[in-house]
Amino acid sequence: MRNRNNCCQEDARGARTAVEDLAPQGREIPDRMAGGVPSPDRSERPERPLYRPDCDIAETQDQFILILDMPGVGPDGVDVEVEPGHLRVRGQARTRPVSACCGAACEFAPGDYERSFRIGEDIDPERVTAEIVNGVLTVTLAKREQARPRKVTVGRGATAPNPPAARPR
Repeated sequence: MRNRNNCCQEDARGARTAVEDLAPQGREIPDRMAGGVPSPDRSERPERPLYRPDCDIAETQDQFILILDMPGVGPDGVDVEVEPGHLRVRGQARTRPVSACCGAACEFAPGDYERSFRIGEDIDPERVTAEIVNGVLTVTLAKREQARPRKVTVGRGATAPNPPAARPR
């Protein structure tokens, strides 16, 4: 079964495969525009909000592609960790100097981003790549060779001049 936040299904053994969004353990991370909440290692009133970045997941024959919106995050501020069965994405937006604010009102609050995914056994953890351009992080998860569909070539057998006779039952 697939939904907006998951690109996963059950295989014949009932095991989960592919990519599944994980809710944070023990806390809620709000959507990017809903405002931040403190993480367990922060004070009650955090200096920087924590956001859950929006994510699109696409699947091709060879890979899964995750596209996450992380405004203000550059290559030096992003961390992608892959463990068996788990992918975690974290980002830290650059802070802007006070002088960059227009002066009338400053609503943009750079903060930290965090999102986790459960990945199936069909993902090759050694072939995960990531790049970020203008605050858009693209994570590519290559499928293992055995998980990819393959086309079987049907050979032409030796032609018999007469087909074998049907056996009586």
